[in-house]
Amino acid sequence: MKSTILYLLTLIAFSGCHKAFLEEPTSKSLVIPKTYQDLNALLQSNMNSGAFFSMIADGDFDLTDEYLLLTAPVEKTTYLWKADIYETLKFHGAWRLPYLQILNTNVVLEGLKKLNTLDASQQNLNTLKGNALFFRAMAYTELVLNFTPPYKPSEAQDQLGLPIRTSSNVSEIKQRSNLKETMEFLLKDLQEASSLLPEKVSIISLPGKAAAYTLLSRTYLGMQEYDKSLTFAKEALKIQSDLLDYNDIPLQLPFTFNDPFVSSNKEVLFYQGGETIMFVGKSAQLREEIYDSYQLNDLRKTRLFDNNRNFIGNYSGTNAIFSGITNSEAWLTAAECAARLGKMEEALNYLNSLCKKRYDKTFTPYQSVNKKEILKWILEERRKELITRSRWFDLRRLNLDPEFAVTLTRKYKGDIYTLPPNSSRYTFPIPSEEIDYSGITQNVRNDND
Repeated sequence: MKSTILYLLTLIAFSGCHKAFLEEPTSKSLVIPKTYQDLNALLQSNMNSGAFFSMIADGDFDLTDEYLLLTAPVEKTTYLWKADIYETLKFHGAWRLPYLQILNTNVVLEGLKKLNTLDASQQNLNTLKGNALFFRAMAYTELVLNFTPPYKPSEAQDQLGLPIRTSSNVSEIKQRSNLKETMEFLLKDLQEASSLLPEKVSIISLPGKAAAYTLLSRTYLGMQEYDKSLTFAKEALKIQSDLLDYNDIPLQLPFTFNDPFVSSNKEVLFYQGGETIMFVGKSAQLREEIYDSYQLNDLRKTRLFDNNRNFIGNYSGTNAIFSGITNSEAWLTAAECAARLGKMEEALNYLNSLCKKRYDKTFTPYQSVNKKEILKWILEERRKELITRSRWFDLRRLNLDPEFAVTLTRKYKGDIYTLPPNSSRYTFPIPSEEIDYSGITQNVRNDND
């Protein structure tokens, strides 16, 4: 009964689910969804939301003291890289939301096994399964980013991963796997999803093959498996490689780009977003040194930011911070991996193909045969291109290399706060709600490292 009640609460939280199913009388509410329509509906509400811990902490934006005084305590402590970010708070959406999404995908995957095959075509059933596997992998991707240490290939079997949940029975307690097992599970979901998903999708809130390939490429990049990352980036670009030409994007306020659900954005492979008001408006400014890194002929300087360094470049076209998957990410990942594998000409081709769409007509293509120089260029362009989307992911992996390691600093009420490379604070603590219920191992997080 406990499992059923918690499952129903999850459905209520996902209020956009299949209306007819949710409006069943209470006497029938203990029935688990069984039809294709009901299962499909579970993957069409709140499955495209993120919690944005990482953007608050990634150091790219400064928040005013006035804003921090008024914001939620957990946002301020996260922003200042405190060891104890929750204080008296028992739960947080950064943990709860992805696991609710995972629960829904598990309901769908279990339901598919019992579904009458006459209820839908085999193609629709395959797509539904592919969607569920992709969404489960996407949820685990966010959990890995927030709640596991940066992946070290030689130590992954000893690093703490996540509880791997494959059942809709929420009473079943799972302990933490090691990080290698977590990543293997995530990759297996994505690989199977990519074999089931269509190349073309009718709506960007659902994934296609290119989105799955790009997420596979990102995952392998974080694991330092550059050959596999390059392979999947190429597979994604075979399907969709078109880029917006910023020379054709006019300056406009309050947002440069249109809502992709209203006006198609050919770069968006999969939509994920959420309300993160703290980074919209005058309360948040891009760090001056980052703003200055955009050259005068770099159109992103005026398409992504206004004259006050406020962010106006959301691919959501709204206040919702876009955190989804684009093919510009695939171009940059392909460039980086090619460079790391010694394929210098190929790396420059990927890099220059993107930059021609981002700089004005005075852009001079990058040219070099020096691996170190080319890789530096690629990482600089990656930071400028994927602002608000990839910085925390990149900090965690690049800090493992002393050549690219950085110390972040922030100032609040005259005090300086720092986050050294490879600090334990690059891994967020698990909310006490989960620790108290399941007894899983907490992440160690210290103020002094």
